Amino acid sequence: MYARLRDVVVYAKNRVLVRPRAGLPGEELDRLLNAHGGKRVAIIEGIDVHVVELPERVDERAVVRLLEKNPHLQFAELDFAYPPTLVPNDPLYVTGNGGVPAA
Repeated sequence: MYARLRDVVVYAKNRVLVRPRAGLPGEELDRLLNAHGGKRVAIIEGIDVHVVELPERVDERAVVRLLEKNPHLQFAELDFAYPPTLVPNDPLYVTGNGGVPAA
């Protein structure tokens, strides 16, 4: 489910993204998130961003504002869904080769 923010950008309800500072143990991150009812459900590999689920009645915007102040986190943000800014007009784009002839 997605919520609208200013009728332009949408974000995932009951979900936030956080990136811990280097060296923060996973157990400590879990304790920090549990204080807000949060639970890590996935990680975006390569950039060390954790997807955190929140309980139904928790205001994810308020949680982000609190987590942003935590010195153990590099950032906390809503899980935004941005609309595409460009739509390819190449008919071969859908085939996966992007119009590039086979070698």
